[in-house]
Amino acid sequence: MMTSRRAALVSLAAVLLATLALSPSIATAKDKPEPLGVPVNCIQLATDPAVGLAGNPVIKAATSTLIPASGVNKAYCRVDVLYGTSQEQNINIRAGLPLNSLDGGTGGIQGAWNGRTQGVGGGGCAGNVNVTAPVNAGYVGSGTDTGHAGGNCEPGVNEDGTYNLQFIDDFIRNAIKQQVVLSKVIARAYYGIAPAYNYWNGCSTGGRQGYLLAQELGEELDGILANAPAIYWTRFQTAQMWGQIVMKDLLGGAISAAKLNQATASAVAACDAADGVTDGIIDDPRTCHFSATANICGAPTAPATNCLTPLEARAIDMIWDGPRNQDGQRIWFGLDRGTNLAALNGTTPFFLGVTQFHWDEHDLNFDWRTVSIDQYPQVAQDGSGNIADVTDTFGDLDVFRRYGGKLLTFVGGNDQLIMPRGVINYDRWPRASARERGKGPTSNACRSSIDCSARRVLRTAAVAAGRSRRTCSMPSSTGSNTQWRRRRSARRPRAAASSRGRGRCARIRRPPSTTAAAAPTTRPTSIAAAIWRRPRSSAWTCSRNTSTR
Repeated sequence: MMTSRRAALVSLAAVLLATLALSPSIATAKDKPEPLGVPVNCIQLATDPAVGLAGNPVIKAATSTLIPASGVNKAYCRVDVLYGTSQEQNINIRAGLPLNSLDGGTGGIQGAWNGRTQGVGGGGCAGNVNVTAPVNAGYVGSGTDTGHAGGNCEPGVNEDGTYNLQFIDDFIRNAIKQQVVLSKVIARAYYGIAPAYNYWNGCSTGGRQGYLLAQELGEELDGILANAPAIYWTRFQTAQMWGQIVMKDLLGGAISAAKLNQATASAVAACDAADGVTDGIIDDPRTCHFSATANICGAPTAPATNCLTPLEARAIDMIWDGPRNQDGQRIWFGLDRGTNLAALNGTTPFFLGVTQFHWDEHDLNFDWRTVSIDQYPQVAQDGSGNIADVTDTFGDLDVFRRYGGKLLTFVGGNDQLIMPRGVINYDRWPRASARERGKGPTSNACRSSIDCSARRVLRTAAVAAGRSRRTCSMPSSTGSNTQWRRRRSARRPRAAASSRGRGRCARIRRPPSTTAAAAPTTRPTSIAAAIWRRPRSSAWTCSRNTSTR
């Protein structure tokens, strides 16, 4: 069953990627771009200053190597770049290029290349530099370590309680932007031809990265496949700790996995047939209102084994419902019925949720166990006010749409780490915002897309087969034969952060960037010109959005 689900999802991902291409009549013309120059061999990419890597002040190191074919993996040219505008910034970027004609490549538009690029995203707090899959399919593949090795996000807070904004910004946005821009220009230099199409392919963190690129670098990509996107990073990861706090307060510890699984099975049994088909899946979990009180020991509906105490049933109902404040207002979404509850609510909390509490309170020693149900809303508000403006990826898609981009998303209806309703929330929010601006629909005419102005950009699809997190693999953060360099950011003055319980919004002043040149209005023709630069505002970036939105 597991194998068939994975196979189905791999096939679906392939189909979705294929649909990003333009219609055949248009694609035929664009798939044969006009040559811009002569190709160079692989070694020249890192050594010839004319290419733009060697001697570039923001390229700290660069290597280019011919990688021979091995098993099912094709030969390719691998370029590794260490990018940084300061001593503290060290972002590793890798591009894998199918061999051009000078290096023996055949069968493509130029050499073995299909004329397209495909950036790959990371998972959790880790980047991803495994580019063999897109290279084997003929793409120029690219990846990045997002500025740090491994999957640990704890360095986002310094020991003195200040935010390590270099670490956070590199992880959230800087690295993937440089990845996309550099891969395109390296491809242009290697083949002497500009890419015909440029794609992004990511899941979970990689899905969030896809949304961010569409929002902040919308003119650079033609198509984005962003699955199970970890958008609203601060909000949903804070909510990952809700069940742990509920169980701690009501029960003194975790509910056994057997009882959690039985509650899930009972919910599925109660709501499965609502769609007219009994297949072990709740078609739309939002329509299922099964209460765990039906599983209380002694009740007529209780299961023969793994029945619940009244407090256990109350805890599970609260986990399904999601966090609320003392006024009953929803703070974020819960895990829908049918979802594996044990992933976030086992005997050990999910590590990214614990880290997020440290980010919320900018305190590496902050202990989630000191937080009660009544105090949880303040921690969520602190995170929303302190750091969500930097992390949460809730911008619009206007530029991406204007450049003709397409964004496809599917998310498991029972994803046990990322609440699917958060993705639906993004799908709905721009429509509501557009109505407020007088630009959007006032009816349900665009109910299946992000709003009328962007309905051609985003398409969402819930996956029936394999609705849980196993649909999304966690890529390794580094290659086995590369030693990545990592340095922590210099300490910055402590922000005027809120104290837990005061309900005040911390203000994070953005430091002026050392590369504040305006972004070019025309497409760059050299690597030196292509380095992504964005002017930084020195204005306060304090989020006034409540965590109940």
